[in-house]
Amino acid sequence: MAGAPNKDFGLAALRVVELGEKHPASIRMTALREYVIYSPTTSVLRGIAPETQPRQPLGLSGGRLPEAVHELLKLSKLDPLAKDVCQDIFGLVHWMIQFGSSPASQLLLSPAASSTSHVVEFKDRFMKKGRNMLSGYDASEGVLYVLFLAVLAVHPRAPQFCAVDNADHGLNPGLAKAVFAKFSEWILRSNPARQILLTTHNPAVLDGLPIQDDRIRLFTVDRDNVGRTVVKRVEYTDKMKKWGEKGWTLSRLWTNKMIGGMPDV
Repeated sequence: MAGAPNKDFGLAALRVVELGEKHPASIRMTALREYVIYSPTTSVLRGIAPETQPRQPLGLSGGRLPEAVHELLKLSKLDPLAKDVCQDIFGLVHWMIQFGSSPASQLLLSPAASSTSHVVEFKDRFMKKGRNMLSGYDASEGVLYVLFLAVLAVHPRAPQFCAVDNADHGLNPGLAKAVFAKFSEWILRSNPARQILLTTHNPAVLDGLPIQDDRIRLFTVDRDNVGRTVVKRVEYTDKMKKWGEKGWTLSRLWTNKMIGGMPDV
C-alpha cells in the first residue's frame, strides 16, 4: 500500500536523519546501531583458531587481541584511565611482571600453534630469567579474558554499547570477583560513557559488583510457569544491607534462591 511505513527501518531511524550528529538522539541511535554481542573463546584469544567475526578493536570471538593489547599499552602513555587499567591488570594477575604482543615468529611456537601473525606474550616473575617469556598459547585462559575485558573497557574504538556473553568464562571464583570489581570501576570512569551488558552463571561475579551504585544494575532472568522470560532488577535495599551485615553476600543470596534467577532443580 502506498504511503505505508517501512517496518524494517522504523520512524526513529528516519527522523534521526533530520538531527545533527551531536544531538542526544543521534548519539543514542549510533550506539544502538553499533551494538554487538561478544562471546570470546579461548582458542581465538590464544591465536590458535581464526576469528570468524572480525571487528575493530576486537573480534566478536576475541580475535585481534594481540594488536588490541599493543594499542592499549600505547594508549596508557597518554590516557590516565588506560594507565590505571594496565596497573590494575598487574594487581589482578600476580605472576605477571610484563605483558604485550610479539610476532609469532619470534616466540618458540610450532607453526601449527598459531593462526595469527602476532600473539600475546607475558613475562613470568617466578620463572628463570631469560626463560620466563610465555605466549598466549602457554598462559592460562583467565589472563587472556582479563586483557580482553580491559581492552573492551577503555579502547577508543570499542563500542559504547555492547554485551559480553558468559563474561566469567575462564576465571576462577577469586579472580572473577576481583576482575568485575575493577571492570565496574573502569566502565564508570570511561569517557565517552559506555554501557556494557554482562551475562554470568558464576556466583562470585556478583560479589564484585558494587550494586550500591545505581549505575551498576543487576538483573535476574527466569521463566514463568508458561515459559515466558521474566527479567527483574535486584535493587540494593535496606533489607539487603541488613543481610550483608549478617554475612549474606550476593552470591550466597543467589545460590539460596533469595533473589531469583535460580532454577528450581
